[in-house]
Amino acid sequence: MKKPTDLLRLSLSIGLLILYTSAESNAPVVQTKLGGLRGQYVSVKGKETVVQAYLGVPFAKPPIGPLRLAPPQPVEGWEGVRDATQQPLMCLQDRQITKDLFSNVSMTVEIPEVTGDKYAPGNMGLIDQVEALRWVKEHIHNFGGDSKSVTIFGESAGGVSVSLLLLSPLSTGLFHGAIAESGTAVMDALFNPNPLPVAQMVANMSGCESTNTEKIADCVRKLTADDILNIHKQNQMLAFVVTVDGQFLPKSAMEISQNHEMHKVPFMTGVNDNEGGWIIGKLFAPPGWENGVDRVKVMPIMAMFYPDPKDQWITELIADEYLGTSGNRVKNRDGFTELVGDIMFTIPALQTANFHRDAGVPVYLYEFQQTPSMLKKMRPSFVGSDHGDELMFVFGSCFTSHVIMDVLCTEEEEQLSKIMMSYWGNFAHTGSPNGAGCLVHGHSTDQKEITWTKNWAGGPDQTGGSERAVCERKGEGDGGAGLLGRAVCQTTYWPLRLAPPQPVEGWEGIRDATQQPLMCLQDRQITVDLFSNVSLTVDIPEVSEDCLYLNIYTPVKPAENTKLPVMVWIHGGGFAIGSASTYDGSALAAYQDVVVVLIQYRLGLLGFFSTGDKYAPGNMGLIDQVEALRWVKEHIHNFGGDSKSVTIFGESAGGVSVSLLLLSPLSTGLFHGAIAESGTAAMDVLFNPNPLLVAQTVANMSGCESTNTEKIAYCVRKLTADHIMNIQKQNQMLYFGVTVDGQFLSKSAMEISQNHEMHKVPFMTGVNDNEVGWLLAKLFAPPGWENGVDRVKVMPIMAMFYPDPKDQWITELIADEYLGTSGNRVKNRDGFTELVGDIMFTIPALQTANFHRDAGVPVYLYEFQQTPSMLKKMRPSFVGSDHGDELMFVFGYCFTSHVIMDGCTEEDEQLSRIMMSYWGNFARTGSPNGAGLVQWPQYGPEGDYLGIGLEQVPGQHLKRDRFHLPDTDCS
Repeated sequence: MKKPTDLLRLSLSIGLLILYTSAESNAPVVQTKLGGLRGQYVSVKGKETVVQAYLGVPFAKPPIGPLRLAPPQPVEGWEGVRDATQQPLMCLQDRQITKDLFSNVSMTVEIPEVTGDKYAPGNMGLIDQVEALRWVKEHIHNFGGDSKSVTIFGESAGGVSVSLLLLSPLSTGLFHGAIAESGTAVMDALFNPNPLPVAQMVANMSGCESTNTEKIADCVRKLTADDILNIHKQNQMLAFVVTVDGQFLPKSAMEISQNHEMHKVPFMTGVNDNEGGWIIGKLFAPPGWENGVDRVKVMPIMAMFYPDPKDQWITELIADEYLGTSGNRVKNRDGFTELVGDIMFTIPALQTANFHRDAGVPVYLYEFQQTPSMLKKMRPSFVGSDHGDELMFVFGSCFTSHVIMDVLCTEEEEQLSKIMMSYWGNFAHTGSPNGAGCLVHGHSTDQKEITWTKNWAGGPDQTGGSERAVCERKGEGDGGAGLLGRAVCQTTYWPLRLAPPQPVEGWEGIRDATQQPLMCLQDRQITVDLFSNVSLTVDIPEVSEDCLYLNIYTPVKPAENTKLPVMVWIHGGGFAIGSASTYDGSALAAYQDVVVVLIQYRLGLLGFFSTGDKYAPGNMGLIDQVEALRWVKEHIHNFGGDSKSVTIFGESAGGVSVSLLLLSPLSTGLFHGAIAESGTAAMDVLFNPNPLLVAQTVANMSGCESTNTEKIAYCVRKLTADHIMNIQKQNQMLYFGVTVDGQFLSKSAMEISQNHEMHKVPFMTGVNDNEVGWLLAKLFAPPGWENGVDRVKVMPIMAMFYPDPKDQWITELIADEYLGTSGNRVKNRDGFTELVGDIMFTIPALQTANFHRDAGVPVYLYEFQQTPSMLKKMRPSFVGSDHGDELMFVFGYCFTSHVIMDGCTEEDEQLSRIMMSYWGNFARTGSPNGAGLVQWPQYGPEGDYLGIGLEQVPGQHLKRDRFHLPDTDCS
């Protein structure tokens, strides 16, 4: 006989079995093409309706093994009825982050473990979403759903996903309405325009081959789930985000949006009123920020959003608007969180709403303004509706049993949740959020205006031969010698293409040095046209790859053992055109008793092509300049020059070259002073942060293998000169710029400058007062701009300098400062040319001057303010001193015979003598000052500079009425 306790256990077991069997038999079961699914009933507080829930339903095969990094594959069917009552495992991620997040928002929810089904980068995660939508279209009718009435909605990165699905051809016909909460496709922080370096970093961390993309992908597919998770955990700054893959996104999100090529379905989007108030604020703000923050602590954080050095002055302007200048730490805190929210969420939301509205679809825009009561107790009182706060109301978490609010919702919150669910549900039903009992939610018809009104505020030559030549100059009786076409390096044909220059070999006998050297490979017609527009007469040589030569101008018969200062000129031309042949150093040599050397260097593709690695590191044109300086150091004494008193000077890209040589370890000891005219290393427009993309473009145009950098470099080296010329002529937007190659530049120019790691030699720099007044303006401005221009025509041009969509509101702010809002077309024209000149030249010059000053070296700053008289007749009267105008005075073209300037006045000649004296004095002593000259103050804390025109006038704080640069001294 059984004991009572055994009977009790038996009866309990039978009872539980009966209950389980009953529950299982009553559980909802749905039959689909794939097989059966057993779900569960879920009750909701306040509603008699019982919801059927089917959890963990597979819509694609597990993306593991050979399916890693590949598009999702449709799931295969199964036999019988599949249990769908358990939450699915989470995709591979750091689970602790999710646990911590929910512990901070007063919500209880079971957090599943993670599995190896991690969606790989390359937009596979987005294509998974497409596959899920295909599954819904095919199977949702089994669950009572209408496949012809599907609305997608998401928040944060989910909102971005919704917005991207609206742009993707893969999702055509899969949904009929879309809601993007606190996230849209123009949030560029979630995009990676250059995914290959990230892939290569992962390969290097994983011991994979990193130079071949096929091998990278194959190796990463074979990593264990633990390996992948460790990569994520140990490298949290390594972001795998959205790319233009040609499949999910055929073009950039911005381009598709601007062209209105999105799916035309009703669209709702919006933000919360304090997106950066707490959760995201804590990611960016400094310790103790809750009690207030100093402005100086905010500025480095703002640089995360605007890392481009040229934007430093703009971040100051934005900070003035949001933080003010009072120093109030609480106002700084509130302004900072508002600013972060606007940059990351509000502005992208408004831009996206505008794109969809202008495409002709109904758009509804909201701002959510409520903080859940249970979260108010867990946050400071200054926090409004934080990122994600609306989700509790949209999903009705007050009423759910799986996600449980730890504190009971108030009646007001339950009511608000019902309202929110009604708006969202109405939108899913009808394409409009409006319905009975709801306030009318209007279409987005006019952009929400964001307005800022802030004002801003010879002898024997020991190289193996000798040379002699004679030239004449007007105005000096002692004559001089010009030695032209001196070979610096060996001819740069294959296999020396894309390689560092090699020292030239000696020659037998006497070499003729009376002819101008051929110009480095370039479009010669550009130079011909340029000189025809500036009233200068000069013979323009033909072009050749054999171009590494220099011209030397030295006073005739220098006294025995005389050592004259040496001035080495580096020509400009955007690293694409220019030559030594189009300059004349004879007057400067004669008037200032100096040796003038004019050098040439490889240009365009041959000078700056780079694959971003050892096979074609780039910067060969700059290394040519270094080799020329080495030649000067070794041989210039033969021409009366002092190799221990060498000053480098250059203009435009030549000024940038001078500034870069000051930062390069290769040029150590090769010069002793530097002058950068209208160009410095802070001009980032001449830099290429992604050279591989350009290299691959060239490879594709040339029929070269484009996936392997070694093969790209090998193939390009073997192209004909004509082929290279055609690439450059037919693709003038293809720019070969300066790169961080690890040789000439060990780090970025900005980092070297900020760390004061430049060569400590006297430095002179400056700009002209109307740098973009004429020659460069004609490259940018719309037709007929000379008579005035409409603001609407200016804004697209400004986007060339600030192409990032998130900067659109900043360009409006800057335009208000320079153009004003009166609509005066002449004021618009003048403001536009001043603005472009400041962005391209003045601000970089001031930044560079600050860096050198703060490094403890003497700095002299100028603004050139005179227009050559003969050019006044060829330009409109509104043009001041245009880009390059100072060159005619620095080189004394009123007095030369190779470069001839027509119609110099006595005033032109006098100013030229003054300019040559300033430049010559600097080469001799490291200071431009000397007898008979207006004292030129050294650039110091007050921003002292010299205004140079027919009169020379010292001044302070150049362009302070327009902008203010912060102190660069970080010591």
